[in-house]
Amino acid sequence: MARPWPAAPAGAAGFGAACGKLYLAGEYAVMTPGATAVILGVDRHLTAAAYPAAGEGGEVRSAQFAAPRRYRLGPDGAVDAPGWADDLVAAALAVGHGLAARAGAGARPLRLEISSGLDDAATGRKYGLGSSGAVTIAVIQAVARAHGLDPAPGELYRAGVLAALRAGAAGSAGDLACAAFGGVVRYTRPEPAALAALSHAGRDLGALARPWPGLALETMAWPAGIGLAVGWTGSPAATGAQLAAAGRGARAADAADFPAAMGAAAEGLWAALGAADAAAAAAPIRRARALLAGYAADRGIVIETPALARLADAAEARGWAAKSSGAGGGDCGIALGAADPAAAAALRQDWAAAGIAALNAAPCPPRAAGQ
Repeated sequence: MARPWPAAPAGAAGFGAACGKLYLAGEYAVMTPGATAVILGVDRHLTAAAYPAAGEGGEVRSAQFAAPRRYRLGPDGAVDAPGWADDLVAAALAVGHGLAARAGAGARPLRLEISSGLDDAATGRKYGLGSSGAVTIAVIQAVARAHGLDPAPGELYRAGVLAALRAGAAGSAGDLACAAFGGVVRYTRPEPAALAALSHAGRDLGALARPWPGLALETMAWPAGIGLAVGWTGSPAATGAQLAAAGRGARAADAADFPAAMGAAAEGLWAALGAADAAAAAAPIRRARALLAGYAADRGIVIETPALARLADAAEARGWAAKSSGAGGGDCGIALGAADPAAAAALRQDWAAAGIAALNAAPCPPRAAGQ
């Protein structure tokens, strides 16, 4: 059974939560406008609890920070964060306070406590579940709620994209979509040039109310008849570095073929999940694995590492369809099959024998009102 969305701790003035993400199909292709990705929210969460600050300035505490990070507020909710102004958390603070100021709710400094279930508790190593997107969404939501606002998932996503633009973060923003909405997300990114023009590098919150050309985003609950298993290789991967390496190795001849083929696989998977058809869902997963193998070979990069290959091959031997998830080069892989607890338990044993850790993660339900 999936973990529920977290509830606010007692005494919090505002609370934000975001789920982790796993790409089921569409990775790399999603960077091309018009190409579809299917992304799954998983029931491991990152939270941000906001409390009134004791002094004139605010601060943020997280296990990822060596010491509390402090900030001050300027006119119209502007955030002054000396020494870490280019950080995603600082950008999310700025957008959250900007939303409050724009709504006429005032702006007051806060003490934020960030807690994450998206990394390994013993080592601090990340699982590759989209912690950057999750912390962005959770901080914006916590700050907004501390000022009496409650942004809907669509506004949270858009605000998160503007924060990422402020921080200079590259990527498709699919992790932000999943962190904001939960569930299974069908996603096509906004056109980058149009978005940049709308947002003035993320500093114009008026972009929240304007059309975002190219954006397509819908969500549904995970179908009960399809089983999911998530395996972790124990080796972290850097998404930005993978994307940069893939771009350097791209050839003009195959620039259009891969996004179209991978997007078609993602659309097929979305339809199969909507029909709760495990057998139909297997084909696009296998197709996506093959496409990623060809994409990596064409560009001279490694997506499916030996550990990820063992993960996928062990699942295939049990009749499940499997592949790497996300940028690859490490992190996690996913396997889908007919919902069968005994088969899932046997697969987890096979993974353990192959040096793969079965991650305690299940599909996250779509975010409901108040979550």
